[in-house]
Amino acid sequence: MNQKTFFLLSIAFLLSFSQLNAQTNKFELGVEASPSITFLKGSSFIENFYDPTLGFSGGLSFQYNIGKRIALRTNIAYERKGGISRNNFYYDGNLIQNSSINFNFDYLTLPILVRFSFGKKVKYFVNTGPYFGYLLSQTFVTKGDNFNTRTNDYTSATNKFDFGVSFGTGLQYPLKEKIYLSSEIRGNLGLYNTIPNGDTKVNSVNLLLGIAYRL
Repeated sequence: MNQKTFFLLSIAFLLSFSQLNAQTNKFELGVEASPSITFLKGSSFIENFYDPTLGFSGGLSFQYNIGKRIALRTNIAYERKGGISRNNFYYDGNLIQNSSINFNFDYLTLPILVRFSFGKKVKYFVNTGPYFGYLLSQTFVTKGDNFNTRTNDYTSATNKFDFGVSFGTGLQYPLKEKIYLSSEIRGNLGLYNTIPNGDTKVNSVNLLLGIAYRL
């Protein structure tokens, strides 16, 4: 399955999801963006040499409110994950000091979450469920003193799909009658090895900020 097919299937899923609410006025459509802390887990080499770094995500959100307390929620988003190494290294026989190597994974992600809410005007919620990711690119970005920044593309050597579990908590509060603001802390635990025949999983903790409109 290529990138275009994954994108089209995601859109088809979201459109089908929205049809559930065509006559019930319980569907919410919104946008979300997030700064995040992202890190790698797996082999001892990865965990010893790569530290957490900053990432981001952004995209569209969709929610179907089954009842007052339970909802199905998903979103399609562009997300950057990875880690950073800050060790001096040699390049062409020269010592490169104050160096960093960013291990970047860029994904198109699609979580499928069950959300439980409580409260009246301001609603507090928890949600959890699986997420699926399709790899757009995987790069090493190398920087250092007296060294031109270099980007090496390893997309073809990386598994195209990712899978894991998402879990989060936050609150939603009304701005107007049908417009809602939300904030959420969400963890994404990768369960699938991103490197063939390797042991590298990508994880993130996101601070999601969003605005939604109830149709």
